[in-house]
Amino acid sequence: MTYGVDELADSIRFVEDFGLARIDTSNDRVVFATPANQSLRLVAAQARDLPEGLEAGSTLRELIWGVDSVASLDALHNTLSRDRAVRVDGEGVLHTHDETGYAIGFALAQPLPIGEIRRGGDGAGRAQGVRDDLFYWNRTFDAYTRARVLRLARVTLDIPEAGRDAAIDFYRHRLGFELAASAPGAGSFLRCGAGVGRHGLRLSERANRPGINRIAFEVGDLDDLIAGGNFMGAQGWQGSRRLDRDRSGANVFRCFDAPCGGRFEYAAERDPANERGGVRFREMLSRQDPVSVAMRVDGMSY
Repeated sequence: MTYGVDELADSIRFVEDFGLARIDTSNDRVVFATPANQSLRLVAAQARDLPEGLEAGSTLRELIWGVDSVASLDALHNTLSRDRAVRVDGEGVLHTHDETGYAIGFALAQPLPIGEIRRGGDGAGRAQGVRDDLFYWNRTFDAYTRARVLRLARVTLDIPEAGRDAAIDFYRHRLGFELAASAPGAGSFLRCGAGVGRHGLRLSERANRPGINRIAFEVGDLDDLIAGGNFMGAQGWQGSRRLDRDRSGANVFRCFDAPCGGRFEYAAERDPANERGGVRFREMLSRQDPVSVAMRVDGMSY
């Protein structure tokens, strides 16, 4: 992900406080990385090589998706070139725009494995998402003050209502994303072919304009979420004052306002999904009443 920012210093401090590791620095940009080998770039807004942003001020400028093979990259190049400009840079990365106008790209993915990381106990037999066994055996809790960010898990982009259907269709039918859930008035939740989470992309028409809404980073567990939230608050960063649970999945989360644009979110208890099919629809009674919903899964009401 690449952000164009008006004030580099504040954005750098925010991202470092949040828990990402700085891996490169130059005059007008800084690069951070997650343990999964995803990168986040902060670039001075006046840099000439930045794509145009869709909103004023510091904001997201480009989102690059990982692709599993050169053949897949070539296929994307061929299909997207039919109706839009596609540029290939010196590193083989494809650059283009989606239907809303967001600058997007595709690069050969080089993910790094992330093992289970638990504080206290050996965690033997404890799988991710399983919370009904004990793993602190006859020992005290290990002291810590910072969150362990593992990976970038989800991106939420705001879109105009008028372009909602075209925006969703582009990701579904041109890029192969699967629609996992839909809540008209709040957003559509999509996941790519290799995604194991409930969704990796949310397109939300609630704001009725384009702009970065938030990005969510998975952390090791609830303890990380608590520690990260406490640390960010102690550094003076503003955001939600309490934890919340995502009703479109099972994630517990907490958000902070990012000076580079939108919000950064800590997310724990990731909601894995290893089977496809079965779109979940939420019918919102009103935009002011998002809690009162009806759930339908494959024709069944809940």
